[in-house]
Amino acid sequence: MQQDGRIESFDVALLEPNGDLGGYITVRGSAAQIAGMRADDEFQRNRINAQLAVEGIRHIEGYTDAGVAAQMAMYTEAIAKIPQRA
Repeated sequence: MQQDGRIESFDVALLEPNGDLGGYITVRGSAAQIAGMRADDEFQRNRINAQLAVEGIRHIEGYTDAGVAAQMAMYTEAIAKIPQRA
């Protein structure tokens, strides 16, 4: 998908033994690219195959770079609406 320009990039991380998470893959791309990846038949087949072999597999969307700034702006806006105690 990266070679085809359908995602920006990806990274693979393997974690030290911890009883919770053995590793993860970070996929970077625009919201449209990530939505396209999730809708892709090959991605869905790979996800289904992985679910049959990997316990606790999950797909979690998050934010980096400018996305963090946008989320923090929304968070700050929401906090401003909450009455503050003196």
